[in-house]
Amino acid sequence: IVEELDIIDTLNIILRLQPEAREIVMLNDNSISGQGTRAMADKALALLSKRLPPCRYLENKKFSDILSDARKLSPDSALLVLSYGNDGTGAVIDPQSSTTHLTQACPAPVYAVHAKRLGWGIVGGALLVGRAQGEAAAQVAIRIMRGEDAAGIPVRQLASIPMFDAKALHRFGLDPTRLPFGSIVTNSLHSLYREYRDFIWMTACLLLALATAVVLLTSNILSRRKAEIALNEKQRELATLLGNLPGMAYRCRAGKLRPIEFISDGCLELTGYS
Repeated sequence: IVEELDIIDTLNIILRLQPEAREIVMLNDNSISGQGTRAMADKALALLSKRLPPCRYLENKKFSDILSDARKLSPDSALLVLSYGNDGTGAVIDPQSSTTHLTQACPAPVYAVHAKRLGWGIVGGALLVGRAQGEAAAQVAIRIMRGEDAAGIPVRQLASIPMFDAKALHRFGLDPTRLPFGSIVTNSLHSLYREYRDFIWMTACLLLALATAVVLLTSNILSRRKAEIALNEKQRELATLLGNLPGMAYRCRAGKLRPIEFISDGCLELTGYS
């Protein structure tokens, strides 16, 4: 299993999120692995030299001095933590606590290349996930224990993953829409709409349907009421007219017996029958 830091992608991420960055400061130690990381970083800087702002290293200093330098950085710069496990005095530096101190002290966004620093204040980067490497190595070990020839197992290089902390992005006002496609974002800011979006839309549609039904029913009832009032008025006018007519008016259905449907009050005066 090959471990190779993706410094180029992390620098590109910084350029995407901070296109107007004044400088990029890289924190690295002088250990054997740190020297290898420095060589990879130099190659990455050479490849991206035409696009990058001025870049420099923070190396061979006590951690307290590193914090002092970090506090002096401009808010429109960026701090990139590379391999940093011990300071200039040789003292071992815990990655989580050192990352917390750095991100609290630094007024500029802090990036990294190791996933173990995510969640302790950094914005993110193209991060190497140690757990994924351990799982891949365990799978190789299992194959060997089952009798497979180790020489026949190909060397595997795991890709870094673009991972970010939503709270850090929000803290520095960095646009999450600029993140690379497929990025993993942790600590997403709580949003009731995002969490219950489907339920909210379903409820809104239901309420809209109910409101529409209420409006239609109310309109129908009002129309019927107006029609009833108009009909009653017509019937009152007709009754008044027929009541004042000399003689008799009537209406009957067609048929042998000619059943009477309506007869005016004049019937009593003419026939003696009501």
